[in-house]
Amino acid sequence: MASCRQRLLFRRILSCVTSRARKKIPSQRWFSLFTSNPRSSKNRGSFEPKIYDVVIVGGGIMGSSSAYFLANRMAPEMGRICVIEQDPTYTRASTVLSLAGIRSQFSMAENIQMCQFSFQFISDVGQILAVDGCDPPDIQLRRRGYLFLASSDGEDVMQKNYALQSKLGCQVTLLTVKDLEERFPWLNTEGLSLASLGTGNEGYFDPWSLLNAFKRKAISLGVDYVNGEAVDFDTDQNGQISSVKVVSSSSPENVNVIHCGQLVNAAGPNAGYLAEKLGIDLPVRPRKRYVFVLDCPGAPANESFPLGFLVDPSGLYLRHDGARFLSGLSPKSMEDYDSSDFEVDYDYFTDRMWETIAHRIPAFECLKVNVAWAGHYDYNTLDQNAIIGRHPEVRNLIFVNGFSGHGIQQSPAAGRAVSELILDGGFQTIDLSLLGFERVMRNEPMREKNIV
Repeated sequence: MASCRQRLLFRRILSCVTSRARKKIPSQRWFSLFTSNPRSSKNRGSFEPKIYDVVIVGGGIMGSSSAYFLANRMAPEMGRICVIEQDPTYTRASTVLSLAGIRSQFSMAENIQMCQFSFQFISDVGQILAVDGCDPPDIQLRRRGYLFLASSDGEDVMQKNYALQSKLGCQVTLLTVKDLEERFPWLNTEGLSLASLGTGNEGYFDPWSLLNAFKRKAISLGVDYVNGEAVDFDTDQNGQISSVKVVSSSSPENVNVIHCGQLVNAAGPNAGYLAEKLGIDLPVRPRKRYVFVLDCPGAPANESFPLGFLVDPSGLYLRHDGARFLSGLSPKSMEDYDSSDFEVDYDYFTDRMWETIAHRIPAFECLKVNVAWAGHYDYNTLDQNAIIGRHPEVRNLIFVNGFSGHGIQQSPAAGRAVSELILDGGFQTIDLSLLGFERVMRNEPMREKNIV
C-alpha cells in the first residue's frame, strides 16, 4: 500500500489535473485519470472491455520510456497503464534499426537540454532500470564525441550553435582547419572552414538494450503490454477519446475495446496515420533511411578515429563499428518521400555517397559495401523537430512524435516530459512548450539546424 504521504501527494496531483482537464471537458463522461474500475464495465459479446487510466499506442522507445516514467511515480493502486504494440519482436522497429547516437550539439536549447538529461540517465541506466532477479541492463555506451565539419557557408551557424551550447554547459570545442590537420591527418580538409568537436557526454549505445531495459522495468512496475494494432478510436460528445479499438494479427476479425483516461500517441513513423483516425493532421510521416556497412582495409584504425560520428557538411555521417564503418546520408528534400518498405537501393550509395566519402577520407577510395539495411525516421515535415504536448482541443490526447532521427537519444527526457504532462499538468523540468502541437496548428516551424 502507498504511504499516507504518497496518497496525499497523489490526491493533490489528481485534483490539479482533474480541475484543469474539466475546464476543457465539461462532461460526466470524462474518464478520471486514476479512478477507472475495470470491474464496473459490462461485457460486449465474449470480450470484457478493459479500462486503463493511461493508454500508450506504440511500445518502441518513446512508448516504453513514457510508460516507465509514469509507472515509476505511480503506485499500482493509483492507476493502470497499458502499452499497445503491434510487433513485440521489434524486428522492424525504428528504435532497433537506429545507430543510437547521442550528442549535445544541437541548435535549439530544448534539444540540447533533453540530450543532457538523457546522457546522464543512460550513464546510470544499469542502476536506474535494474529489476530484482535480473542482470542489470548494459546498453554498451561508448563515450565518443561527434565531429561536425563546416564549410564557409555553415561557419556562422556553427559559431552560433557553439555559443548556445557553451552557455548551456556542453563540452564542445571549435577546431580550425589547422587543428583538424594536426589531430586527424587522414582527413582531407579541402572546402572546410571550421569544425565542432564534442569532448564529453556524447557517443553511441545499443538501442535494443535500452528499449528492452525500459520495457522490462515498466512491466516490473505493473505496466501491461498488449500485442495488437490500434485501428480506431471512440470519442464522447465533447470530442475526447474514450476508447481504443485494437486488433491482433492472429485474429484481425476480433476487435477488442480498451477504454482510456489519457491516450499517448507514441506510434513512431506511423504517428501521422494514427492521428488521421481522429481527424487530426499530424505532420509526421515514415521516411526511409539507409545504413551502409563498409569494409576498407586502408581506413583509419579505431585508435586514430576516436570519434562517435564524423558529419560532413553534406550531411553524410561515418562511424566506426569494430573493424568496419557505418555510413548514411539523408536524401534531398525533393527526393524524400513517404515509404513503409525496407528495401535497400544500393545504387544510392554509389550515386550519392561514395564520392563524398572518398573525397573527405582518401583512404576510402578502396572501400567495399559489405551489407546495408533500411529503417524509418518519424519525420516531422513541418520542421524536423519533436512534437511533445497535449492537443489543445482533444485534451486527453498527448503527442510524443516527430523526432526526425534524434528520438532515441532524447527518449529518457521525452518519457519524463510525458509523465509530467499527465501527473503534474505541465512541464516541470525542461520547458518544452515551444515544441507543442500549437505550432503545428499555427504553421510556425521551430527548426533544428543540426539534423543528421
